Amino acid sequence: MIYKFKDLIKESNLILEGRKEKAREKYEVVPEEVFDIFVEMDPSGNHKYIDWLMKSWERDKCKNGWGCNRTNEARTLMRDIDYFHNNTHKYDQSDINNFPTIYELGQRTVDARIKLTKGELKKQANKLYDTGRYLVVEPESHGASCYYGAGTQWCTTMKTNPGYFNQYFRNSSLFYFINKKLVRKELF
Repeated sequence: MIYKFKDLIKESNLILEGRKEKAREKYEVVPEEVFDIFVEMDPSGNHKYIDWLMKSWERDKCKNGWGCNRTNEARTLMRDIDYFHNNTHKYDQSDINNFPTIYELGQRTVDARIKLTKGELKKQANKLYDTGRYLVVEPESHGASCYYGAGTQWCTTMKTNPGYFNQYFRNSSLFYFINKKLVRKELF
């Protein structure tokens, strides 16, 4: 059977509308204005988050008798969904259904917003010398210090304590001389 392009578009729109309608019917406790926010702000273009959103909103906001109509919270949630959609590489979970609650997604989004990519960390250090064997960098952030000092036991690379890095950074210069031929385990 040969399909015309416009027929495929119509069929696709029916599937999308079906996804919305099923969620609306299934979670009728969720107020219409909250549902509309979820639909309008969905970053996926195909409403792939709508079922999780409606289920989670009903469970986390409506079941306890308060917060069901909070449209500002719905917009905040959709900003988290948008960030998740565009930055899944910064989350431990890449499937929205693995987040048990709205609160959990919010907490993981806070963590993801401060998590920098490797490229972002590299930009936070001055590369002073680079050959095939040696690299000399001056980290300008605690994250860059942890990135370039990974595998060492230097106090300036302790992920849970940026105090040493901050002290060195404020009071003097900090340079890492890295032999790229050494295995990380052979570093200090």
